[in-house]
Amino acid sequence: MSHVLDFDDVYAGSRDRLLLQLYAYCGNADAADDALNEAFITASQQWHRIASLDSVDGWLRQRAVRRLDGRLRTPPARRAGQPGPQSVRLLTALGTLDAVSRRLLIVRRLDDVDLPAAAREAGVTDGAAEQALARASSALHAAGIDTTPAGLRASLTGLGDDLDSVAAAPARRLRRAGARRRYAATALLSLLVVAVAAGAGMLAAARPLASAPRAGHHPQTSSPPTFTTPTVAPPRLGAAFLLTADQVNGADNPTRWRPATDLPTPLHASVYGECVQAADNPPPATSWVRNFASGGNRLRQVLQLAPSTVEAIRSYRQILAGFALCRRHQLLDFSRVGLLGERSHLVRLLQPHSGGSVVENVVISQTGSAVSFVSVVSAPGVPAALNPTQTLRLAGWAVNRMCSETASGCAFPPYPITEQHPPPDATAHRFLSVVDLPLLTGVARPWVGTDPSQVTANPSATACDRTKFTGPAISRISARSYVIPHARGLPTLVGLTETRGSFPDEERAQAFVTGVARNVASCHQRQVTLSVVRSTSFDSHRTSGWVWEVRQRVSKQKVLRFRIALVRFGATVAELTFTPAGAYDVSQPQFVALAKRAAVRLAT
Repeated sequence: MSHVLDFDDVYAGSRDRLLLQLYAYCGNADAADDALNEAFITASQQWHRIASLDSVDGWLRQRAVRRLDGRLRTPPARRAGQPGPQSVRLLTALGTLDAVSRRLLIVRRLDDVDLPAAAREAGVTDGAAEQALARASSALHAAGIDTTPAGLRASLTGLGDDLDSVAAAPARRLRRAGARRRYAATALLSLLVVAVAAGAGMLAAARPLASAPRAGHHPQTSSPPTFTTPTVAPPRLGAAFLLTADQVNGADNPTRWRPATDLPTPLHASVYGECVQAADNPPPATSWVRNFASGGNRLRQVLQLAPSTVEAIRSYRQILAGFALCRRHQLLDFSRVGLLGERSHLVRLLQPHSGGSVVENVVISQTGSAVSFVSVVSAPGVPAALNPTQTLRLAGWAVNRMCSETASGCAFPPYPITEQHPPPDATAHRFLSVVDLPLLTGVARPWVGTDPSQVTANPSATACDRTKFTGPAISRISARSYVIPHARGLPTLVGLTETRGSFPDEERAQAFVTGVARNVASCHQRQVTLSVVRSTSFDSHRTSGWVWEVRQRVSKQKVLRFRIALVRFGATVAELTFTPAGAYDVSQPQFVALAKRAAVRLAT
């Protein structure tokens, strides 16, 4: 039953969106509908595998586009109504673009797919994708089309009016069509097996000397031959498939690693280090661990063999989810890695230490029923022993040592890297997680966050910004505070607060942000003791933000500093205020990065 529900849910949620994209691509509503239905039918035949992909929409879109590219150039007669004049103008302009440029433009503007992912889907490099998009924008602009992101998105979305008369096929009909094809394929395979077996029998019958009974021998009556479905032998992985010392020492770095003893070990979260917490229901698996050391640097590979690909994917996702609860680390980057097994992620972390920050680069890869975990941890206060590129190279070697045994995806460098939203922290409720907070020099204790709570007054407001989350248009006002308790020598005023409020729509949320920015720009005129030292802004689709450094002179000898950020995602606005003291501070780029992460958390 879950198979049916999953397919139906995806079909209901993706069909209209994908149909619009395909219509913009080919200019024919019925051809787009036919190609999309075929893609869903094919997906239903192997839904257990398709549903586990990171982007089911991307797979469906690729399948449908290949069908559209392979059809006759003369489109079939339209059964639906003719497009309006505005649609004809836009479709004509899109039709002048080459297929790659048109595809990239549509995916970027209608589905918000980032450039590296869109380039991989189109089968081109990032640089070629940028050039193709530039050509497309220039051609559309010459045709009189508004090529601003908002304008082009609105024009493409308007094509949906032409699709009102294209009725959606019932999901159950597509599932039945997929089931019929699956049964037909199974029957054909069975016939082939029988034919091969019959041919083998005929060959045996053609050997009279071999089949003639010996004198005095009475053959026993045998039962009719039975045919069994051949099974694939499980992978035979073990310590021999772990990275070798020669591979580790050949990663283009002067560090010389010494291997340690490795033995099969029961699967437990501790083999992955501090960040990966023990799962409530860990999948059954056997794992092997190999450690390397060089001075204060540590390198570890964990190779895990699960009973099935499904269990391996579940284990892979549990490992990734563990980084959301990494209380003693700062999560710097969380990125998807392409062409490295079936799925891979690169995670970069910092850990506070009395001797300086500890840097850790981690690559998690899954191929078939195997999961590989490669972690490189530097000594305190020194750069990473292996940079991310070198760590990815090791991870690629690890995957290629076992992919032939698992009969699954291998590694094909260079590996495209796409930054992704970090794993959600269920305890943060769309606030910043403690893993997002920057480390303070000389402080080894970790950050601790209070539980989010409803508030009436804004604890993040300062005399400069005067941000008030009040009024009938603002709802669900809540706040969270972050401190570093028991840190030796750290002034008690050092801390961070975040306040969040929701607006009825994006326009009013953006107007609120603009008003606060205006207050900050003029705060020195209202109060001469206040001054804005630095100001930074950022803006992207549905997200905007301002970051300020403000100083307030309390006396001739004492000056207080504040770092303030106001970020927006959609109709939700959050304010961050960090109060530093002396050397216990972060840089402006670090606080800007924190503000952007806060916007990401609002969207999670």
